[in-house]
Amino acid sequence: MRLTQPMEAGDRLEQIGLLPYSVLLDSLTAGQQILATCTLDDPASARGVYVWGTVTKTTRQLGRSLGWERCDTGNLSTVLSPDQRLQIMVATGDEATGIVGATPRTKYPRGAASIRAINDNQMALPTLERFFIKKQSVDRPAGVLTWILLHRRLRDSVRWELSLPKMVGTDGIILEWEERIIFEPVSFNPIDDNLLGNDFDHDGDDFDPTVTRKR
Repeated sequence: MRLTQPMEAGDRLEQIGLLPYSVLLDSLTAGQQILATCTLDDPASARGVYVWGTVTKTTRQLGRSLGWERCDTGNLSTVLSPDQRLQIMVATGDEATGIVGATPRTKYPRGAASIRAINDNQMALPTLERFFIKKQSVDRPAGVLTWILLHRRLRDSVRWELSLPKMVGTDGIILEWEERIIFEPVSFNPIDDNLLGNDFDHDGDDFDPTVTRKR
């Protein structure tokens, strides 16, 4: 696995052709500003969806001037690079997120669309071990790599990174990475400890509806 330290993160983003650090930081900040407006009257799981939706929306809005565009192919909400070779999605990470020397996992299981995208990563990078949970095709540009903007909210800060997933466990949790680009933690005004409940940061992930015929 390749690991990029915070001081080299900006250069590595540019080298790969990902969104610049300033766009990612502004998007992360927008999500935290939404979280700051939440109270205990907001459903616990909804708070995380607000953050996920706002970060995703902001990456799309700020990335548009750089040629990036929104993409919802396969019910996976991402922002897609101008050459359609890279896309970024947003997810909540566990306590190891943003820590050099640790191996983070997504806090919640990924849906079918996320798993298909990670399968596509394995196909796009021949050196990756093939690990198919569900072999499904999706109408997505060939060779696209899906990166994850992984974030972990603490009481007064956020640890975060932009990482390329390599393997998903049978439980749907991403547990291995091909590359991690670590950023310095970002400080924010403290939030109520009661807002840091177990499900407060549940993200929207992907929407994969099951439709049944009415009888």
